[in-house]
Amino acid sequence: MECDFLCVGGGLGGLAGAIAAHDAGLDVLVLEKSGLLGGVAAYSGGVVWVPDNHLQADAGYPDTLDAAAAYLDWLTPTGIDVDQPLRTAYLQQARHVFEYFTEQVGIPFEVAPRPDQYYPDAAGSLAGGRTLEVSLPGAELGSWQPLTRTSPLFKVGLTHTEVLSNGGPLVAYDKLSSLYATRLADDYRTHGPGLVAALVKAAQVDRGIRTHLTAPVVELWQEEGRVVGASAVIDGKAVQIRATRGVLIATGSYGHADYAASLEGLPDVADATPPFMTGDGLSLTDPTPAATVRAGDAIIHVGYAAPGETHSDAGAQLVRPVYRPLGCPHTIAVNRRGRRFADESFYGRFFPALRAFDPQQKEFLNYPCYLIADDRFRSRYGLPPFEPGDPWPAEMAHADTVAELAEQIGIDPQALEEEITVFNQHVEEGNDPHFGRGEIEYARLAFGDPEYPNPNLGTIEQPPFWALPLSFTGLGIYSMGLRIDPSGRALTRAGEPVPGLYATGNAVAYTELPSAYTGGFANGRNIIYAHAAARDAAQVE
Repeated sequence: MECDFLCVGGGLGGLAGAIAAHDAGLDVLVLEKSGLLGGVAAYSGGVVWVPDNHLQADAGYPDTLDAAAAYLDWLTPTGIDVDQPLRTAYLQQARHVFEYFTEQVGIPFEVAPRPDQYYPDAAGSLAGGRTLEVSLPGAELGSWQPLTRTSPLFKVGLTHTEVLSNGGPLVAYDKLSSLYATRLADDYRTHGPGLVAALVKAAQVDRGIRTHLTAPVVELWQEEGRVVGASAVIDGKAVQIRATRGVLIATGSYGHADYAASLEGLPDVADATPPFMTGDGLSLTDPTPAATVRAGDAIIHVGYAAPGETHSDAGAQLVRPVYRPLGCPHTIAVNRRGRRFADESFYGRFFPALRAFDPQQKEFLNYPCYLIADDRFRSRYGLPPFEPGDPWPAEMAHADTVAELAEQIGIDPQALEEEITVFNQHVEEGNDPHFGRGEIEYARLAFGDPEYPNPNLGTIEQPPFWALPLSFTGLGIYSMGLRIDPSGRALTRAGEPVPGLYATGNAVAYTELPSAYTGGFANGRNIIYAHAAARDAAQVE
């Protein structure tokens, strides 16, 4: 086979690159390893962070790139080396890239009136406007509707705007129950599934870009130092593909690889992304001069595996992050000593404390850890996939007293009782002086109960009491990845482009925002760098 531009991966970056390359006049081929298009982005919240975008001013949120740069500077830990050329490229390209995808490609981006995640009071932050979202009726996908990935991790059907303007996720779905039911019946896609569905429609329905599913790429070709194609398996047969203008690596990261935990310096990692993220970007480019670099720590939270729950297209165990349960009232998280150790409601504070390591004792201070809840949490909020009021599995640790529960999970009963007593006293006072739970606006809006004085706080006192072991859970953003320049070209360790090789998304190290994150940045960079790569391959400005 032959093409001008080969996109290895049919997720957000691969589709964005394919569309941009097609519109620049190139013959494009997309190869997707799994049986569905959409990748990690389909499992995400589906927002993109686009400072000074073309929709902001009309929505009442004027912005400047200087303010956005100040916000990213505020996020970045002091003393961390930042890839300023790549960061600058993100900021300078974002507006025109997303204007192109809205006005020319037809992606129906809309402003989500939410503050910068997750620090609306930081220098350079904005009260709204930088976050864009997409929704799309599934029927517009035509024959690609069953072949486009949806999300088991988010309720899909209401937009972020609809949820936030109707009291947040704990009440909006009841308040808008009729609309939600209609949307579900119509396969109306929002969040991550909405974002990827819009790009699938643009690529497949509107443009008919050549695409093969269940088509893993197994090797890249090189000739005289240039990447010129790849070997793949298509329809069960080995195929040689020549790509005359370049190859775009859009494979995601390595959360499901055997080496993920050891590479991140963790005892284990249970990844919450589709189970095909096994490090193809690293293995495919290993024979080339492309550099693999490290950019701070992986973005990791905690999660759990619900018994018998699997990914829809792979049969592999599904792992759910626990953002909302840890932010709801009537829960806490404790370590093996029965002690709280962080603000559970905001993972930006929670994970650094979870990762604390004692070199003398040679152990993680707060891991393993447990979600502790009383029965009001089960009955009022639920624990996905269980709806509020559903019975929980009998094998989940539960007891009529806190002491009995502690004995079941092997922690000190007295310590856990003391911790819950102190926590309950502070809840009655409406605060959490030890860890500041309920102080972060984003956590209050996204995970809290608006009917409570402090939306993230509720006492733990109604039996039976429940305990759920939590595991380190990856979200697709890891510390190692390829190094690229502002044109999306993969670089050598000497900083020279590898001819014919491009990369985007989570296959690329987060050198422009190391050891930090803001909501929508991952999806934004995926689209921006894919667009840059396609334009460079087509040799157009």
